[in-house]
Amino acid sequence: MIKRAHCPSRPLLLLSAIRRAALRDVLTECIDSWRARWSTVRDPLDLTIPYEAEHAGPRASPTIALTFASREHGDLGVLHSDADFVPALIGVNAVEAGSAAHGVAREFLIEMMRSLCTGLAKRAHVADVVVECARIAQSTNVRLHHLPVAFRAGHSKARVVLWLSAYAVELLAPPVAAKPASAPVVRRRQAVAPERVKLEAVLGSADVCLRDLVQLAVGDVIVLDQPLTRGGHLAVPYGRIVAQVVLGRSGGRRAVSIATQSEQRSEHP
Repeated sequence: MIKRAHCPSRPLLLLSAIRRAALRDVLTECIDSWRARWSTVRDPLDLTIPYEAEHAGPRASPTIALTFASREHGDLGVLHSDADFVPALIGVNAVEAGSAAHGVAREFLIEMMRSLCTGLAKRAHVADVVVECARIAQSTNVRLHHLPVAFRAGHSKARVVLWLSAYAVELLAPPVAAKPASAPVVRRRQAVAPERVKLEAVLGSADVCLRDLVQLAVGDVIVLDQPLTRGGHLAVPYGRIVAQVVLGRSGGRRAVSIATQSEQRSEHP
């Protein structure tokens, strides 16, 4: 008898759709591999992972149960099988198989079930699995803290019910790791710093009526509302003033020199 490690309860019935699908794929592959060693029958596998444990209870027929656990990982699960599952698995009629609940057929089924438990433990990377016969009655603890998985071969009514512990589910279908986060968000000023923007040097402004504007001709003069001695200002295309400037020249080109920065520009974004 092995000492079971403490395994905290987890909400097994609230597994995400992704983890349920992953667990289904792992179990289907494992069970198909197990069936291939015992039979050449390739009937489709009917595997269900119900949301409620009551949906996966065994039939009223004679039932065989095994527990499998590990000294390192504790309880892994309980395996229940209808005693007449052997004929459905190996592809013979139940009448030809004789009484499945007694004698050679029963021992054969137990050996097959041990093989399945060992295969599941191997898939979960558990090396020290111990498989033992168990009482048929399902305890309340099993129903509350284990996830039921039922499967049958072909159209047979006989089925196997596998009750996986929370830890076994995590070993077979680990939680999906979160995707790496994108590049961290940087401050707005740092993020827009490399961007290029067009600047306009504005000497002044004037108000004119629309009639005079449409009648402008070459040589007409528009008087600005500020003297040249006051310089001008730099503005971005949408009109925000960046700085006050003084007009001048640099080499053979017109230029402006920053006089004062705009108070709006000095604000923290």
